Amino acid sequence: MPSVLILATIMLYSAATAACYLQLVGRVSRIAFRFIAIGFFAISIFAVVLHAILLHRWIDIAAGQNLSFFNLFSFAVWLISAIILLLALFKPLRNLAILVFPFSALSIFLAWVFPEYVILQTAAHPKQLVHILSAALAFSVLCLAAFQALLLSVQEHMLRYQYAGSVISRLPPLETMEHLLFQLIWLGFFLLTIVLVSSFYFFYAWLAYPPLQQKTLLALVAWIIFAVLLGGRYLFGWRGRKVVYYTLSGVVLLMVIYFSGQL
Repeated sequence: MPSVLILATIMLYSAATAACYLQLVGRVSRIAFRFIAIGFFAISIFAVVLHAILLHRWIDIAAGQNLSFFNLFSFAVWLISAIILLLALFKPLRNLAILVFPFSALSIFLAWVFPEYVILQTAAHPKQLVHILSAALAFSVLCLAAFQALLLSVQEHMLRYQYAGSVISRLPPLETMEHLLFQLIWLGFFLLTIVLVSSFYFFYAWLAYPPLQQKTLLALVAWIIFAVLLGGRYLFGWRGRKVVYYTLSGVVLLMVIYFSGQL
């Protein structure tokens, strides 16, 4: 693997993070802000594309698909980064890059420095490949919701203690941030439901194995957590720290499943 490509991708993610930081907290003119915004998207697109090339070379090898821990980690944060860029065209989610892109750069570095091999022949099992991709998508969307919840928590803290600064003025209103959070949770919950249904339908015979039983049970618990959260929001208008705690709890459970093997 050419180290130049790896280092270039890490540098692009770092530059995009810096651009996002300047947009969020920097004291720049309106014209400079627009140039920084354009530069952010351009740099981010290049970073995500190069990251995809790296993942293709790391995962899709001659022996099969290398789904090692750090490859899965890098794939997950790449997917989150790509979703941010896509949704940022329609929703005010660009600020999440300041939290996600450093993890993208870190994941590339770790996959490069600590190469491992956990080979899976997905070509012979297309159902398993579709299941893995849908599980990764559900996990990534809900991780994005967790990052949104963290940013929302920071914004609430600043407003509670009347923090005056450019960060507050450049973040969307609190109601908009909460609305975006629950849109992400609804989408992730829908995808997680599909993953669980497909698990029971396509891999019912495999559920006799204790490790898969444990992972399925954890996935059901995570599903219940998000179902309770959405029900509490709809019925009782839950908001604030309770929403953040429920979101992070569900995502932590999914992280345990994802990095110990796919759902």
